[in-house]
Order: sequence, then structure tokens, then C-alpha cells
Amino acid sequence: MDISKIVENKILETIESFGCEIAEINYQKSKNDVPTLWIYIYHESGVDLDLLSKINEVISPILDDVEELSDKYNLNLSSPGIDRAFKSQRDYERNYEKEVELRFYAPYMGKKIINGTLKKYDGDHVTIICENEELVIDTKSISKISQYIKF
Repeated sequence: MDISKIVENKILETIESFGCEIAEINYQKSKNDVPTLWIYIYHESGVDLDLLSKINEVISPILDDVEELSDKYNLNLSSPGIDRAFKSQRDYERNYEKEVELRFYAPYMGKKIINGTLKKYDGDHVTIICENEELVIDTKSISKISQYIKF
């Protein structure tokens, strides 16, 4: 089992007790520096520094007892960010009926980027409504899908 999964199993209940979800965990080793443990936290109403500070205070002692982590590591808690690519089934589910941006490896219908309302995701296909038309798009053609950000 990889370190990210071990960490998730150790802290999941605690994160959920704050009304949050774990969006992603990454453990990155580097050749010369101290490894970094990235934990991305999602909360429906957003994640602020106060919430991250409270979570950090509670999970740090739990993480200190995880044998698979090196003695020294940097812990970075963060929100996933609004422009983060969807990675999990839960990311897609949270964004059903919301406007999303799809970026393609090669032009799709003559465009490299399209926006639409996310309707469905099944692992192989994404269904969106774009300009009153339902499009079912193979996920292999999509380089990134994320929330559409309006300025």
C-alpha cells in the first residue's frame, strides 16, 4: 500500500469530523530535500486558513505515528483550488449541474476548449450540455476538465 493511501486511512475519520473531504493526497520524495506530504481538503463552503489550522493541529500527532513517513517531512494542507483538474469520481459528482471547462489534446468540434454544464461521468465518457446540445465525450480526448471560472 502506498504512503498516500496509508495516510488517508489514518486521517479520513478526523477530516470528515470537520465536515470536509479529502480531495487528494500526494507524498513526494526528492533526492536532496525533505519529502513533502500534500493533503488537499474540500469543504462545500470553502476552505480558509482557520479551518486548515484546526485540521493541522489535530492530524499532526496522528501523522507523527505513521511509520511509513520519514522522520522529517513537510506537511502542506490546502484547498484543492478552483482550477484543479477533476481526478476522482467524487470531483465529478460535486460538479454535476455546474459549468465546467474541458481542454482537449486535439481540437474537438474545431475547438481546443469548450464549456458546458456537467451532466454525467462514467469513467470512460463525460456528458455535458453545450449550447443546448448534449455531448458525450470520450475521456481519452480530454487533457483537463475543471470548474469553469467566470471573471
